[in-house]
This record gives sequence, structure tokens and C-alpha cells, in this order.
Amino acid sequence: MTLTEFLSTANANDTTALAEAHAYTETQGKLVSRNMVNSILAQNGMYNALLAAASSDDLIAAFMDASSTQYNFIEGDSTGNVQIAALDALIAGDFPELAALKPPLIALCNVPFNPFAGATIEQVKAIRYPVTSELCTHPAEMDYAVSASNKDLFSFVSTLTDDCKGIDVSIKWREDAAEAWKVFRLPIRLQGGSAGESLSQVIARPRGIQNARHFEFSYQGQYAGQVSTVNVTVGQ
Repeated sequence: MTLTEFLSTANANDTTALAEAHAYTETQGKLVSRNMVNSILAQNGMYNALLAAASSDDLIAAFMDASSTQYNFIEGDSTGNVQIAALDALIAGDFPELAALKPPLIALCNVPFNPFAGATIEQVKAIRYPVTSELCTHPAEMDYAVSASNKDLFSFVSTLTDDCKGIDVSIKWREDAAEAWKVFRLPIRLQGGSAGESLSQVIARPRGIQNARHFEFSYQGQYAGQVSTVNVTVGQ
């Protein structure tokens, strides 16, 4: 199960859903070595008795088959179901003492684990509220014309509605208004902060777009609604 699938039925509250994800466990099938099983049987006084009975009982012979290097007691697995059935048959037959060993043997092959132990609230929100790219606000809206005399500075003011680790700003640019937009190869990474903060950051114009005179800026956080606005000015 993926985290996306889990969240589709988890609590509607994001914090509660994260707690549910941290508490969720699945079972991971694992083969156990013959040496491990033999050791358990020997420690409980069963190994020699089973080995002696194997010479006259096909079921026990198959269970104790030395050519097999691993046991499979994985529940729900086709081979695992066969070996568990064989163990049950031995318990119902001449070796009821094996009933006490069945739970630890099953546990060795069915290991609980939490696939979402490292999930974060940001991941939960990113899945539930997919982020979209939003246009930055600036004086000329979608086509910020810059005169050749302007300095190479981009000034950003970001307003956050939720805690944010960082904001990615993408840039489209062109040298002339008649040209098609070009996409700058690398986004600008703005600093993050806490909910309600207004953050200012000034960066130098990136290499590769020194000749650009028209810009379009867009931004995105980790999930929709995390960032309220990003305002940008270009110049001194």
C-alpha cells in the first residue's frame, strides 16, 4: 500500500491522519533458515524425535527434508500455506507438542513493519492538496518589462499561510516582447518560514538570462494553500 492509498481512507484531519499512518503496520513475508528452525526444535526437545520419525512417515520426512535450506511459513503465500498445513498435520498427529512452537515459527516468517514510519505532515498535505504553479504578483503582471539600465537584482516578498520549508520560483524570459517565452533551466529556491510570516529575499539575476528584458515568474510550495502570495520586483 502506498501513502496515497492509505490517506484515501484515513481521518480527514491531516494531523490525525499522520498519527494513523505512523501507527499503521503491514506484514512482510520472510523465509527462515533451516538451521534456525532446527535450533528451535532442538531447544524444545523435538528435533531428534522428528528426525527419527521421518524414516517411516512421508509427511515428517518432507517437513525435515535436509535438501531444503529454508522454511516458508508466510501466511497467505501458496507455499507458506502448504508448509503451515503440514505443521498443523503434525500437531494433529503424533506431535501435539509442536503447537507451542507454531506461534514463534509463524512470527519468524511474518514480520510486522510500518511502511509510513517516516511520513511527515508535509507529505500528507502534498498528497491531499496537490500543488499548482501560481503566478507571482508584480507591477506588469504576466509580462514584467525591464529596461536595460536596471540592476541585476530580483526582490521577492513571500507571504505564508502555513509552515513552509522553501518556495520554488520558475522563470520565463525573453529579450523582446515579440519573442516566444523561454524557460530558465533552474528554479530559484526561496527561503521558507512559519505560518503567517512575510519573508523578503533579494538575489542576483542568474547567469544565462543577463540579456532578458521581459519576465514571467511563477511559484509553488510543497502543497496547495501553503503560500499565500509571492511578490517580485526587478531592478535596483
